[in-house]
Amino acid sequence: MMFVIVELVTCTLSASASALVQPDSDNAPTSSRDVRKYRGTDLGAKLSGCIADLPATGGVCDARGLTVNLALSSDVVVNKPYTTIYLPQGVIQMGQHSILIRAGTHGTSIVATAMHGRYTVMGQTRLRYTGRGCAMQVGDSLSDTLGVRIDDLFIDLTAANVAASGLCLTRTQDISIIRPTIFGMLSAANNQVLIKLDGSGNYTSGLIQEPFLNNGNVHILFTGKAGTAQGANAVTVLAARSAGNGGSSIAVKIEDGDGNTFLGGDFEGMGSAFYLGGRAVRNSFYGVRLEQNKKDFVMNAGSQQNVVNTPAVHNYVENGTQNSIFIGRYTATAPLTFRTKKALDCVDSTLRVDGAVPGDAVALGTPAPPPNGFYSAFVSGLNTVAVRFCSLQSNAVADGIFRVEVTKR
Repeated sequence: MMFVIVELVTCTLSASASALVQPDSDNAPTSSRDVRKYRGTDLGAKLSGCIADLPATGGVCDARGLTVNLALSSDVVVNKPYTTIYLPQGVIQMGQHSILIRAGTHGTSIVATAMHGRYTVMGQTRLRYTGRGCAMQVGDSLSDTLGVRIDDLFIDLTAANVAASGLCLTRTQDISIIRPTIFGMLSAANNQVLIKLDGSGNYTSGLIQEPFLNNGNVHILFTGKAGTAQGANAVTVLAARSAGNGGSSIAVKIEDGDGNTFLGGDFEGMGSAFYLGGRAVRNSFYGVRLEQNKKDFVMNAGSQQNVVNTPAVHNYVENGTQNSIFIGRYTATAPLTFRTKKALDCVDSTLRVDGAVPGDAVALGTPAPPPNGFYSAFVSGLNTVAVRFCSLQSNAVADGIFRVEVTKR
């Protein structure tokens, strides 16, 4: 009899422990929400209801299960930190409404799905915006917004106002924008900005990886409050693909920007691939591919200490200070012999250096010159460098191995 009692108690305790460890998932409190369960006739209403239902510490609103009524009947406002929103596949008709991440809403993530850089809508989350403002606005100039992450976002501005913008970040630091695709109007007669980085109030910084940007007017705008150091600073742009429609279109326009870095990427068909205004300072451009642009780089007065290191710059304007445009370096080595006939005489000999054009800078490596003699070098014609030996003595002889290095700027 005692054995039976002990067994019943043991079973009861075991069942209670199991209930504590594995609570019923339907009734357990959680910060993850299925957007389909919320009231409203469209995605915007349901998503707003989900955000309102999240705790003050944020959580997850998962809309990936939605397949119908993918539209916004009002703005969607994200105002709780550490909130992650999963957007559904399909074309989301935004109309003139926007997605707004309020200033100070830290740690927010917007996650979409996209066949990166593809024109097809299959499998994509495509935000179709027809307004004149910004389709997605993050932050404002009054306070910092930290740690915003946006993945695989596709914004379609082809039916928007000529003054519309796609993705706008103001005073937002530690951004992580991964594989955004933004299409603007095909017409060259528009002022659309596809990505706007505004540092007004402090600065905007972070990473933009593999943006795929097409048409519109300015693809990435770096700006801030005029007359201050506020701007888009320390932003890294990796492997951008930027194609325009000529005219006055600009792939990257830096009005206010300090210490931004561009690594790789393809910039083609623009009026100006890179436009550096009077407050563009200490920006670096490495290995970018430039093709069929009216101007590859325009550096206005006031821009300074910017560095361009790419072998493909064909057309540029340099009106700044201490900017370095390094296009290429070519070398050649050959044995040369020089003989002067009279005192104060100079004689030339030439080397072929493919790619050299008159006006390029030339560095010269020589053997030791004879007493009272010296060497110099210059590009004397296309693909040709002349080495000149001058002597204060008559019948001077100089020979040896000479190396020239032509630097294009």
